[in-house]
Amino acid sequence: MIRALGLVLALSAVLVAVPFVIDTEAQGVPSLSLSPKFVRSGNTFVVTVVDSSREGQLDDSPGGQLTFDDVNTNRIQIDVENLATGKKASMIAVETDPATNTYVLSVRVTQEQEPVKTEGNESIPGFHGNRIYVNYPPPPGVLASTSDTVVVDNAPPVVVLVEPLDGAYLWSGEDQTFIAEVTDEDSGFAETASQMKSHARNHGTVTFTIGGITVTGRDSDMAFTK
Repeated sequence: MIRALGLVLALSAVLVAVPFVIDTEAQGVPSLSLSPKFVRSGNTFVVTVVDSSREGQLDDSPGGQLTFDDVNTNRIQIDVENLATGKKASMIAVETDPATNTYVLSVRVTQEQEPVKTEGNESIPGFHGNRIYVNYPPPPGVLASTSDTVVVDNAPPVVVLVEPLDGAYLWSGEDQTFIAEVTDEDSGFAETASQMKSHARNHGTVTFTIGGITVTGRDSDMAFTK
């Protein structure tokens, strides 16, 4: 939950996703990341897996015809499930380039009834508040799977203008004070400015726009309250 009160706030609020930076784990230990961690129906989240442990094994393409090596563009299986509805599907993440050991899958969240697992057109049903569980099954020799979750957030922020009052006249050339209260119950952000900045890696940044000019929490006099 986030509520914001400040001197330089916007008349509208937008959550802007930022890329998730991959920290490759120890050699041979797979890692999985999701970006963004909160997504609206109709939008897409990206699954990125780093796994250098499967050289010489058959990849997860249909029929398992290819062997993991530094020449082929390999494929791995990703299991995606809506924990609220039980709808699930196994999808294919494709290596970005041969020998990179980095695999990417884009999944669109829809309000359809069934998932789609066609390569390049993957989707999973998701409604407000649903949690989407993403799992990379363990390759042979690895004991634990690698997983994470995405939350479907279809509720927009609520913006209440405090100052100036609606219909007030603003004079050109004079400094103006804007005060607004912004509430986003399902944003996933913490409730203090410092915590929100540290969470930007997973959740994105909070951006405010006043008269077409964008300001951020770092540049404005925002105060975050419970």
